[in-house]
Amino acid sequence: MSDKKQLVSDTVNHYSRDGFVGTGAHTTRPHYVPSYSKIEGDYAPYRLEFSSQNGKVHDPQSHDPSIPLLSGDGVVVSILRAPEPVPVTVKNVTSDEVHYLVAGSGTLKSDFGSFDCQAGDFILVPRAAGYRYTEVNIPIESIVVSTAGELSVDPFPPRGVLNMGSAVTEPKIGDMPLQTGNIFETVFKHLGGTTSHFYDFDPLDIETIAGSSPVKKFSIHDVLTLNVSEGGITPPRLINDNSGQTLFFHLGSRQSDRPPIHVNADYDELIVYASGPGSYGSMDVPGTIAWVPKGIPHHGAEENTPEPYQAWLVETRASLQLTAEGRSIAKLMETGVYGLKDG
Repeated sequence: MSDKKQLVSDTVNHYSRDGFVGTGAHTTRPHYVPSYSKIEGDYAPYRLEFSSQNGKVHDPQSHDPSIPLLSGDGVVVSILRAPEPVPVTVKNVTSDEVHYLVAGSGTLKSDFGSFDCQAGDFILVPRAAGYRYTEVNIPIESIVVSTAGELSVDPFPPRGVLNMGSAVTEPKIGDMPLQTGNIFETVFKHLGGTTSHFYDFDPLDIETIAGSSPVKKFSIHDVLTLNVSEGGITPPRLINDNSGQTLFFHLGSRQSDRPPIHVNADYDELIVYASGPGSYGSMDVPGTIAWVPKGIPHHGAEENTPEPYQAWLVETRASLQLTAEGRSIAKLMETGVYGLKDG
């Protein structure tokens, strides 16, 4: 039986299976369900602002320069800070990685060449591809999402979101100086930990490549917004996962109705605020992560804002948990506009 009354936006609740593509149902309720009074236990929505870590950076001698904040079921959300060139090459043999540069600029060298990168760039590094920052012009802060599935830059809808011909680039191999005279360490991130291999040459040096590089880069500022004159529209996908485990979407400002209150039955959601001048709900610090575990009611923020903003969304089937480092910066969050919970 359906209620044919005009639905009030703050009472519409959408329950969905399989994210944006599965079955679902809309209900109305007499109360605004994102407004919980308190939570007892660990299963809760949190906001993480890694800029509040009092300047903590990776140990230059560390076997892994990233710092995990959330992890579970093979998915890890980390931060990577590089105030200077990183001396070790990293090769993750269990997961593909997506790096998003929150701040800074420099040069990333990979198994398939190098490219310059800056704040706003997404870099897709596939499983077992080595990389390291060889130049840092402005100290780099990045968010790294690793997942076991094979990732690809695969916008949907296929037209009107990202120009694959001009916006998505591959690393270059021309004019790469050979690195000699040092011992080069490669850290293999594998099941159970890390193992270091050492070389008297740089294993990332490359002369030629046949075919397309699997390492890709694009900027969030090259993503086009999809607008509708009335009603709402789902966020456009940016990066696809052949296993369906971890998907990446654009959440920039646009002309669209505010999304309904949502219960996502199958995916944890992570919203990352990228840049302003506008805010996404209460989020206005670049790199802020809003994490809503699956099943918790939350209300998408207004997208048609007076000032533009950039943000992006990760949906993962993994059941994430805070690491010790993540817990040290996590703060309980309300899920109406993603502000900090009072009290």
